[in-house]
Amino acid sequence: MIHFISMLLALLLLASCNGRSDSPGYAARQLDLDLPAYQSFSVADSHGGFHGDGLLHMELVFSPEDGATVAESVSSHPSGRWNPFPMDEEMEQFLWGGGAGMAGWPVPEEGWWYLMDRQTDGEGSMFHRYSQNYTFACYDSQTNTLRYLELDT
Repeated sequence: MIHFISMLLALLLLASCNGRSDSPGYAARQLDLDLPAYQSFSVADSHGGFHGDGLLHMELVFSPEDGATVAESVSSHPSGRWNPFPMDEEMEQFLWGGGAGMAGWPVPEEGWWYLMDRQTDGEGSMFHRYSQNYTFACYDSQTNTLRYLELDT
């Protein structure tokens, strides 16, 4: 019986490792994308502070062939949340003045962007709140790069 419980706990531990928020699979799940193999991956996460505030950001770079697959996936995504670049000036200033700017991301000239407001008690426009909780992603079709972030303030 002890052996069975030990094995069960080991399996639960292994299963929980796959759901980490600092893995490419996490970004794929949050964006509901089936991503091909990437050539490089980087991540940084400053969460864990007061009330879980922080910035999680990831960058996945794909080969040109796999990049075309990602571009097709986001441009025809059934959620309708992906929008083509360029974005309007107010939105660009908001996002690059916030999480995307803190992450040091360049503004893509071509590609697609995604934004989800995760603030549950947010009333009115997210542009005018004192705190921000959102998920933002952009796919740069010139560099075959998918960038993903979660900002919580």
